[in-house]
Amino acid sequence: MAKKKSKTPADSAESPVAPSAQPVKPKTKAKSKAEDASSAGTAKRPRKRVSSEAPPAGGEDLMSQAVVLCQEQRWREASSIFRRMCDRADADGNMDLYVSLSAARLKVEYSLRRQMVASLTEAAKTVLAKEYLLDVG
Repeated sequence: MAKKKSKTPADSAESPVAPSAQPVKPKTKAKSKAEDASSAGTAKRPRKRVSSEAPPAGGEDLMSQAVVLCQEQRWREASSIFRRMCDRADADGNMDLYVSLSAARLKVEYSLRRQMVASLTEAAKTVLAKEYLLDVG
């Protein structure tokens, strides 16, 4: 008669486990730096062009000119362009565009006022420094 072997914890560890209970390791393909750079190069988005020149008078639309002027912090010129665009939208009866442009124009004019105040403050500091030297000397 053959004796039945009782299962011990060591025996159960050797027994096959169902495939769903075993942890599955995802197969990953290690890319070399050259492969990664070549694949990333094809997926890159084009860079934005930054223009340091003054926008052409009639070559681009007014909104593009206004954006360039705002990026260059030339608030006075941008404000006049927004004013022209607001007048045109009002004359065309496009009230949604008129409201949007009016809000943008107010922000540009606020930036213009801030720039003017900063300029005035710097000029006042210079004048006061000279006046102080005159009083002391």
